[in-house]
Amino acid sequence: MLVVSTYGAVSDVQAALAAGALGRTNQQIAAGLFISQTTVKTHLNHIFGKLGVANRTEAVTVARSRHLIRG
Repeated sequence: MLVVSTYGAVSDVQAALAAGALGRTNQQIAAGLFISQTTVKTHLNHIFGKLGVANRTEAVTVARSRHLIRG
């Protein structure tokens, strides 16, 4: 899974979405990014709001269609 970023840097928010697209749990995402599970949940909820979706599956679908993530 690659995360597309205009500036070359990948934010924790983008990385959380990409990891979620791979089917990672919040616990696995948190461990991989060295952040808390609460922070992962916050990042994912921000993503849901920005994309106008209600869940992780919808977020991944919309993000892929907008070329925000690929893989």
